[in-house]
Amino acid sequence: MEASLRSKQEIDTVSANMPLINSQMNLSQLFRYAKLAVLTLIVFPTACSQGINWREVNVGDLGVSIWIPCSPSTAAREIPLEIDAVARAVVVNMVGCEKDGVQFAVSNIEMESILKSGNPQGGSVDKELKKWMHLWELASLRSLGVEQQIDMQDWIGINGVLNPKAQSIEVKNTSGVTAKFIWFGYKNTLYQIALYSTVPIDQKKEMVSTFTSSVQIK
Repeated sequence: MEASLRSKQEIDTVSANMPLINSQMNLSQLFRYAKLAVLTLIVFPTACSQGINWREVNVGDLGVSIWIPCSPSTAAREIPLEIDAVARAVVVNMVGCEKDGVQFAVSNIEMESILKSGNPQGGSVDKELKKWMHLWELASLRSLGVEQQIDMQDWIGINGVLNPKAQSIEVKNTSGVTAKFIWFGYKNTLYQIALYSTVPIDQKKEMVSTFTSSVQIK
């Protein structure tokens, strides 16, 4: 997927009006939570079953998988990530669902074309991947209304040769939404594991733990 350079205003307009690609989601719920933008959250249909029905889903084509507790939907959206005061459009692929007031989402950005177009001099790929993951982290937190600097924690729950290494954070915004994120890179693809909860996350410890610890690279 080719990344293109556009003005931030143009990309914001495109992102706000662009329909979901290959989506089975309930679009009337898209902006259900105030201050949550498409950079981090697509609202998935509420699961019908009262029980927890865990199932393994593949994330992309590189052997990364995760267990989620409800029937997943998929979507893709072009979003702006700002670099050097220029907004670059990137495509985020998402899979996720909602269960008992908690939304589970797994996203990835394929970086091959972005690295080629944004790194013509053949600079450090490791450095470029870290830079783009950091931009994604900032965008995700800002879409929740979190602007202050927050230190990321190393996440050791994923076995594999990760580049960049996995980092995690848990935040709560002024609207009462708690979010937990894990970011990492694998084979020139960046990944975001995320959950968003409108109920106290301590009430869902087992479900949250199963979700965040189930990432596998085969």
